[in-house]
Amino acid sequence: MPARSLDGLKIRDEIFSELKSEIAKLHAQGIRPGLAAVLVGENPASQLYVKSKIAACEQLGLASWMHTPPASVSTDYMLQLVRDLNADDNVDGILIQLPLPAQIDSKRVLESVDPANGGEYPVFHPEAQIQVTEGNVTSGIDATLERIASVEPIQPGGSLTAATASQLCDGASGVLVMNENALKVRLFRARQRVLKAYRSASADGKI
Repeated sequence: MPARSLDGLKIRDEIFSELKSEIAKLHAQGIRPGLAAVLVGENPASQLYVKSKIAACEQLGLASWMHTPPASVSTDYMLQLVRDLNADDNVDGILIQLPLPAQIDSKRVLESVDPANGGEYPVFHPEAQIQVTEGNVTSGIDATLERIASVEPIQPGGSLTAATASQLCDGASGVLVMNENALKVRLFRARQRVLKAYRSASADGKI
């Protein structure tokens, strides 16, 4: 069967609508979830990305904080910042914007984030990897699979291909899908021209 592309914008709007409803229920209980974003340095692309996250928080009624240490900060500085955010009861998610400057140990910083505050990259944390492989879904992985299944039911023994332009291809999602559905999972990074070729080959029954 030909590959089916999901309409990302349509799915985003559906998710926003659902989240607004859920967040409103939390507000009624006196709870306002919050996201802390950490942007090191002044990379224009990263600034645009993080600002879009903060704007989304405002649209949804979430609290948000943006920390902007200079590009010269050390790994120790970042580790202390993460410890402070982990200990803040007002913070429910932590976004460490990548890439970090070369002098910072990105792996140590990401792994210092409490898995409960997993934010953007929860599957980088060893504990989160264990949870996924044992069948306990974390963060956005379950939401992603649920959304796929709502559009096109996942058939056991079938094939699922995830293509992304990001360097952060989520291997844990593939592990989870394989565990749950015995699927052949292919995860790769690709730009638009590659995706177009892939769709064409799929439509011709070549893959």
